[in-house]
Amino acid sequence: APYDTSVDALSFRWAKNLKLRNVEIGWEAPAYAPWRSALRIRDVLGLELDDVAAGRAPVETAAGAAAIVLEGVRDAVVRNGRSAAGTGTYVAVDGPASDNIVFIGNDIRNAAKPFVSGPQVKPGAMRILTNIN
Repeated sequence: APYDTSVDALSFRWAKNLKLRNVEIGWEAPAYAPWRSALRIRDVLGLELDDVAAGRAPVETAAGAAAIVLEGVRDAVVRNGRSAAGTGTYVAVDGPASDNIVFIGNDIRNAAKPFVSGPQVKPGAMRILTNIN
């Protein structure tokens, strides 16, 4: 069953001009040990996340996982999002192709680390503008 093999609540790959608006990703019991991120987006050109609420999975093994993971994403805007209570990292960006990602107007008060980038992300690939800390 998909429940038994999935590690992310929602996952998108190989898309162009992907838009998610007014989405809240929550987790329900029973928790499954492999769960990690609420939203994982990979290899996308043109991304708009508007009013996306997400938090980490409710399992101990997911403690270091980001709520939202962007890998190889270019030309993205993440705005008006909300980190759920207990979120370690709200958005993690990784991959050498990641570029031109803008964060604006997000309520990141519940995230220990709002936005992080992996070692393959080039300097200047992310712009963090006015967010609510």
